[in-house]
Amino acid sequence: MSESTLEQARRHVANAEQRVAEQQARIERLRKDGHGTDRSEKVFALFEQVLKAMRDRLTYEEERAREGMTAELTARQMAGHLSSRPLHYESAELKREATS
Repeated sequence: MSESTLEQARRHVANAEQRVAEQQARIERLRKDGHGTDRSEKVFALFEQVLKAMRDRLTYEEERAREGMTAELTARQMAGHLSSRPLHYESAELKREATS
């Protein structure tokens, strides 16, 4: 079974969050050991930008999935409504009301 676009977006965000956390820990270790952190901080800023873009994409994919589910549910409800009420149902009901 292949991974859906939404599942892939979730996995990418989780991986990016892990990389951001690892880079932040690297910076803290470098500072603690008295090393410069300029390059590491630039990489960290880049990782954060990428993570934001990935989160934006995830939000887009979640909204798309919700819209798809809503459209599918509406279509199923309509199909169920139509199949449970045959066309002659309303006319028979109206005739009964008229004769009552």
